[in-house]
Amino acid sequence: EDSIASVLAIKENETEGDLLFCSKKGLIKRTALSLYKKIRTNGLIAYRCAEGDELLTVVKSAESQNILITTKRGLSIRFKGSQIRRVGRASQGVKGIDLREDDEIAGMIVLEDNSELLLLSVTENGYGKRSSISQYRTQKRGGKGIIDMKTTKKNGLVVGSIQVRDGDRIMLITNEGQVIRIPVHNIRET
Repeated sequence: EDSIASVLAIKENETEGDLLFCSKKGLIKRTALSLYKKIRTNGLIAYRCAEGDELLTVVKSAESQNILITTKRGLSIRFKGSQIRRVGRASQGVKGIDLREDDEIAGMIVLEDNSELLLLSVTENGYGKRSSISQYRTQKRGGKGIIDMKTTKKNGLVVGSIQVRDGDRIMLITNEGQVIRIPVHNIRET
């Protein structure tokens, strides 16, 4: 009944740093990458999901990096990575954001230390906006968050958020397989 939730590139002997897990219901967990050095052919338990939840994504992270979580209903929370302590492989995780009942996580980003970076959020109906990451104040992990993007029937739910620079180009891919490629500077900054 398992299916692939996330793909991550790791160098052959890389053991420094951590893996940061995030579930659809907003639980996050930090585990040392070194715990995954020797994986059996039938795999290892890496994350214990709460009932009714499932793993959304896994990223490499350092404890010093800030984390930004966005939700499908347009909320976001930014907090210090040090607020998530390291735990073992078979643990469940802690609350990253306090979700409303009808909401779930759209994405989790490990923020780079760069003042030029912007957060680009895109909705299911093709609407997008850019905002300076400095506008997302650092909060305590587990809070309600702040509004990243207003979601309506017209623009739909947030499908993803990424860090971008003005000179970047993005590719938007529809569920029917259509690809659109546009420069980031064409998207409104608010």
